[in-house]
Amino acid sequence: MHLNNLFSASSLFLILSWVRTLMFLLLVQDVPVSFGQENVDSSNCSVLNFTCGDLIKNISYPFWGNLRPPYCGMPGYKLDCLDGGITEIEIVSEKYRVLGIDQGNKIMTITRNDFLGEDDACLADGFDTITPNFTLFNYPPDKLTLNYGCPAFPGSNTFPNKFNCETNETSNTDAYYWSGILASAGINSPPNSVRCWKSIEVPVTVTALRRLSNDPSTTTLSSVLRAGFDVGYSDAGCHDCMKNGGECRYSSASLTCFCPSSVTNRTLCSVPGT
Repeated sequence: MHLNNLFSASSLFLILSWVRTLMFLLLVQDVPVSFGQENVDSSNCSVLNFTCGDLIKNISYPFWGNLRPPYCGMPGYKLDCLDGGITEIEIVSEKYRVLGIDQGNKIMTITRNDFLGEDDACLADGFDTITPNFTLFNYPPDKLTLNYGCPAFPGSNTFPNKFNCETNETSNTDAYYWSGILASAGINSPPNSVRCWKSIEVPVTVTALRRLSNDPSTTTLSSVLRAGFDVGYSDAGCHDCMKNGGECRYSSASLTCFCPSSVTNRTLCSVPGT
């Protein structure tokens, strides 16, 4: 082969190789790179803390919802922000209004939406005893029993805990609330011989029972039911992670602690067992 032809072929080969390399670099420069746990900056969870209205602000793990993605929290802790700055959570297929979240003490205050209506001491048709989820929450030990649709009986008008509620299920409109703790204040249940349409139990705080003991009026009862009750929750080991600058992520039924890029000692932000 002529020397000039050989040189031209060699130059062409080098040029084509350089072009292919350049095209490859251009193609891969926008491909996201996945690093290991020690190099992941999960700051998007912390900047996407849940906020809704004036009551619920800057809520982090284990809660998630709205702009805060599911992996930033745990299943069962999804919060919904409704119009008007109202926060709701679903527990055992029932919607509850979230009145407050104390992240320091891990306490959430909730109430049934049924108790926030016009007749807030009266239950909506189909309302049943609150079904607790002991897997996710700790409930107060004290409960208030509400009897609805009770017939009149001798002496019923002397009960300070009697109130009136109408229902489509029965013509009886008498209703009563009571708790064993309130018996000393003269607040008792209807006699066993009285058959009421429905009886339900609602968790309450000791403070609420004291209020009813001092003032057994329907107004106080409505206020107590609207104020709700406290449930404790767990961050599932995330406290140590966040205390040392880490971010908790939940996926595949397990919790992982990610260190932000500013943390050099990766053993500081870790979750026991990970």
